[in-house]
Amino acid sequence: MARITTVWDNVDGTNTKVFMVRGEEAYARTTNIKLSLKSTTSNAVNGFVATAIVDVLRDTGNSTITFYDGEDVLSVADWSYTDSNKEITLPRLSWDVEHQIWARYNGNTSCLNSKSSTVSITKTNPDLTDTTITNTTSTINYTSSDSITVTATLNKETGSASLQGREIEFYVDGVLKGTANTSNSSGNVSKSIGTLTNGMHEIGIVFQGDSPLGASETSFTVS
Repeated sequence: MARITTVWDNVDGTNTKVFMVRGEEAYARTTNIKLSLKSTTSNAVNGFVATAIVDVLRDTGNSTITFYDGEDVLSVADWSYTDSNKEITLPRLSWDVEHQIWARYNGNTSCLNSKSSTVSITKTNPDLTDTTITNTTSTINYTSSDSITVTATLNKETGSASLQGREIEFYVDGVLKGTANTSNSSGNVSKSIGTLTNGMHEIGIVFQGDSPLGASETSFTVS
């Protein structure tokens, strides 16, 4: 009976198990990872979402796949030898930057690791519609026991994008007190921010943007 032992080699910067049969190296099965990308810009004011489509040829058993942008690790996903053309959503990527995406199949005790070819992807930031927020809160005369409700209207410069259902943030002295969605196509929104201590306070109303609508904010003081 042949004597089989194992040692660890360093292949492309990682440890890969190598089988030793009667003193001769018998490498595990070679693999070949294929990578392609598709992207979407939906609701992506702060970047775009890319989906990787991967397939590993000649693999057996389970492993993981590491995704890179150049030298930076984006994410790690589980891989099963039963997977085929698996779609994996990558973390959000920046606009107007050339991303060099590649993937590494990390192998297992019977399969070697393998590296995909690099896929370049660049997406131009779409032209966002300018917005403004108008404070429509009535004059506030309050005591420390009064609950304050802030109202506002989100406006857009042009375009057909709906103003309904857009999330607005409400701040008191820089501290987030909660969010509320615009209730109709006119962009109206209201939010109770609770009670305030006596004295002067700054109320901030912020729209972070939601493609194709750009971000905007306003503030006012009460005392």
